[in-house]
Order: sequence, then C-alpha cells, then structure tokens
Amino acid sequence: MKKILFLLLLAAFILAACSCGADQETGAQTPAASPKAPADMDAVLTSFGLEETMLVLTREEMLFIYGFEDADLKQASAAIHESGIQCDEFVLVEAVSEQAADRVEELLGLRLKQKENEMRDYLPEQYDIITKCSVYRDGLYTALIVSPQAESFTKLFKEAIG
Repeated sequence: MKKILFLLLLAAFILAACSCGADQETGAQTPAASPKAPADMDAVLTSFGLEETMLVLTREEMLFIYGFEDADLKQASAAIHESGIQCDEFVLVEAVSEQAADRVEELLGLRLKQKENEMRDYLPEQYDIITKCSVYRDGLYTALIVSPQAESFTKLFKEAIG
C-alpha cells in the first residue's frame, strides 16, 4: 500500500513539475563531447545531449524524489523522462564528504531497486535496460545513469570527474 501511495505521489509531483514549465535540455540522443569544467555536474549532464522529453530537476525536486539531505550535496544535477514509462534517468552528485557520499550512494541504490521493482512486470523491456545499469561511485562523486546508452554516459561521467 505504501508503494502504491508513493508511486501516486511521485506521479502527481512529476505532472505538477511538467505543468510548471520545468526547464528542459535539448540535444541529440547520443553522448556528446566531455564538458570543459570537469567538476561541474550541470555541465556533465548537458554533455549527455538530453532529449526534449527529459525533465531537468531542481535541487528541491532532487531532495524530495531521492531523499537527499541538502547538507550532503556540494552539487547535484538530475533529469528524468517526463513520461514515467521510459526508464531513462540521470543523477550526478558531488558530495561534501565521504560519509555524505556513502549516504548518497545508498539512496541512489534504493532508487535503482525501486525502478527495477516498478518495471519488472509492468514494462519488461524497460526492466531489461534497468538491470544493465548501476550506481557508479568514485570518491565524492556518485552517479545513477539509467539509459540504453548507460555505458557511454558513464564513460563521459568518469572522464569528467577525472
């Protein structure tokens, strides 16, 4: 029951964000060149060349959706597919400390598991994509990259953070 309530609230939140005219990144469907500022999570996300159907989340939306503590985040950038039926999701975080990065990694792992559970019986082809994705962590940097091109995007993320 709690899962259903959470999913309904999440769907309502996403619809509200759509109706508010949230900023959207546009671009190609394949990864672009690496950004010039290696530690800038917004630049890294932009380098992914997001489709128009991706919603770029505000910091407040990230705190709500992922359960992050604001004090744990030095910088963060995220985007999700506006439809709710496509699994594409990007969350890039630089934490303020190793302990904060541990918490972020745990929360992103829970989010990935939640996406798997949502799509397992509902959309098997999306579930297959999700099962090939993972949370990547390198020091204070953590990323959840869910996409058919996750490997390419993860490579860009790794290059950007050095």
